[in-house]
Amino acid sequence: MSVLRNIFAAALVSLVTGCSTAPGLLEQAPETFDSSKSVQQIAVCLSQTWTQRNKVVRVLPTEFGQRIVIDNPVNHGVIAIVELGSAPTGTSARYWKGAGPTSWTREDLKACLG
Repeated sequence: MSVLRNIFAAALVSLVTGCSTAPGLLEQAPETFDSSKSVQQIAVCLSQTWTQRNKVVRVLPTEFGQRIVIDNPVNHGVIAIVELGSAPTGTSARYWKGAGPTSWTREDLKACLG
């Protein structure tokens, strides 16, 4: 019985420590990208792409553009955050990856920036 309790406790700890919060992610250094597309074009592309993946997507206005957040409702964490802002040649994107196997978020961002 104690073995099952230990396994359950380990699983619970990994779930709790594996989730990321928006403020926690934003404290990390983002990966940056540039695009010749507009903020609006990229925001629409990302929100549609991630919604088609059945993810919870929030698009929030910021002082300089848009913030797109993919929430993980299972562990109340964040899968990824993208901040889009106008740049002289189009759009500047800052990308934060949350915990877990979420490399698809970066690939989707790169496709929408292209």
